[in-house]
Amino acid sequence: MPTADREDDPGLATLPGLGPVRLSHLAEMGIRSIDDLLWHLPRRYEEIVPWDGQSEGLAVVQGQIRWTRQIGHRLEAELDGSIGSVRATFFHKPYLATRLRRQDQVAWWGEVRRLGRAWVMTEPELLDPQRLLWGLRPVYPARAGLTQTVLRQALRGALTKTTSPHGGSFRKVHLPVSSAEAEGGRLELAKIEATMMAAAVKAALPVVPGWPIKAPAADPKPYPLRPDQVRSLAEIRADLEGPGAMRRILVGEVGSGKTAVAMLAARGVLAAGLNALMLVPTELLVAQHEAAARPYCTDVGTVSSLTGGKRPARRSGPELVVATSAALSEEQRLAPLGLVIVDEEQRFGVRQRQAMLGGRPSPHLLSLTATPIPRTLAQMVSQQLGVSLLGNPYGKLAPVRLVGARERPGLYRQAVAEVRSGRQVLVVCPRRVTEGRSGWPAAEGLARSLAQRFPDLPLHLLTGAVPMAEMSAMLASLGQGSPGLVVGTSVLEVGVDLPAASLVIVEGAGAFGLAQLHQMRGRVGRRGQAAEAVWVDESGDPAIGGRLRRAASAESGEKVAELDLELRGCGLLDGVLQHGFAPVRALRLPDEMDLLAAAFASAERAGD
Repeated sequence: MPTADREDDPGLATLPGLGPVRLSHLAEMGIRSIDDLLWHLPRRYEEIVPWDGQSEGLAVVQGQIRWTRQIGHRLEAELDGSIGSVRATFFHKPYLATRLRRQDQVAWWGEVRRLGRAWVMTEPELLDPQRLLWGLRPVYPARAGLTQTVLRQALRGALTKTTSPHGGSFRKVHLPVSSAEAEGGRLELAKIEATMMAAAVKAALPVVPGWPIKAPAADPKPYPLRPDQVRSLAEIRADLEGPGAMRRILVGEVGSGKTAVAMLAARGVLAAGLNALMLVPTELLVAQHEAAARPYCTDVGTVSSLTGGKRPARRSGPELVVATSAALSEEQRLAPLGLVIVDEEQRFGVRQRQAMLGGRPSPHLLSLTATPIPRTLAQMVSQQLGVSLLGNPYGKLAPVRLVGARERPGLYRQAVAEVRSGRQVLVVCPRRVTEGRSGWPAAEGLARSLAQRFPDLPLHLLTGAVPMAEMSAMLASLGQGSPGLVVGTSVLEVGVDLPAASLVIVEGAGAFGLAQLHQMRGRVGRRGQAAEAVWVDESGDPAIGGRLRRAASAESGEKVAELDLELRGCGLLDGVLQHGFAPVRALRLPDEMDLLAAAFASAERAGD
């Protein structure tokens, strides 16, 4: 990992080819020392090999210029080598006419192709035939003003000046003689990086004293617990009884019973005379969890709710408060706070979660999620968070089908047929009303259009603009299994349990995060019935399409989180960034999470 300049560090300015302008470009990339530069690792390698005169592919062609000609913005030249002739074409480079003169000895590197009976190259790179370095050549992340030639030259200089104990590993990566040596050097640096990360995080995040809480011997159980729920509850209670504040995440698919386990954990806290807070992302979910909590907690305390528009009076005795982020300004009202439960933890920022945990003793923390954010997934492996896992009681997730705009008419005919057969269909739109030129259907406009086309269809609009009383009544009716087509926004992502839902359509799927898409996928087939999720992507962007295809093939929320980690990075484990690749240079996550786990385990043993 990069380090700051030291007094004995000769500095980047002493390296060949680095003047003030290039030094400023390097600083913008976070490279301010020789050590930083050495940790700027290649993203791939090119193999510099001579052309064999008969094969297509990347190679170096050497010989003498036979002729050149300028045709408009195009410069053509032919090289006559000992094993054959090759013609090259350059575009918008008139200055090359002075560097490609007849009878000059040159070397071109690039892709050699067969065109009829001729061998041709397009825009080959010009190399110095007197200073050719055969073998692997690193290709670095770069930016305007910093060419590959400049970076390679600077790194060769850095390798001669460094006093780093890891100099041998750096040399293997930056000047490898083979692919095996390059990979071996990277793996050595990955282990070093994992060790450095573990030491830094351990120093930044010491164990915090918590409230020792002894759970009651017996619990009311409105619903029988499965073995995995019993095991998870036992793990949580063991943490609650320990001297340190619990930091645990309960991971389970949508509908796996995470809420029941959390309510029983909250009951134990109330029985010990402390308050508990359940933090949820929407007012709709507040109402649902408040009602769900009463059978578990009313014999040992009270249950209330707190939202932006609702501030009930503080009650006497221990209390479970189910709240939106409005509770973050009510710390004094909730004291003494023994437990914070964060539902749908991917919907809350790091600072929001940390805001409730600053007391001494600190409240215990239990996060609930089906798709842990990349930062949380990394923390699991680093042992900062205990992990409890629940299985999927309904088997596999609903399969996902990706469609484009052309398939939309047939898709909505399918939706109408589902509703008329007595089932429920959800349609999720990125926005409530149209904004700009996104091209995505907006929830309100789509609902009006469908109501006009199918006036006999039971159709419901569910967005943040719908009054809470109307929304609750609507969901209560649908919760009884009555058929209907529900069009809404991402409010449908969480807190909606429709037993007869068999199809969910996500419009503008590329606009949603992977965790959101997974949550929407889990809205259907929640009772084991046949179901399908359809994601509509009309962006035409190959990157978006590729991301959606990979997410659609994920078989669990954990796999979705691993994909999110791969695409977004893990973020700063000891900071507040939730994503970003900057802190990780040699480690390949999530594939090498085992190296990170081993480093953190070693750091824990060293601290005992």
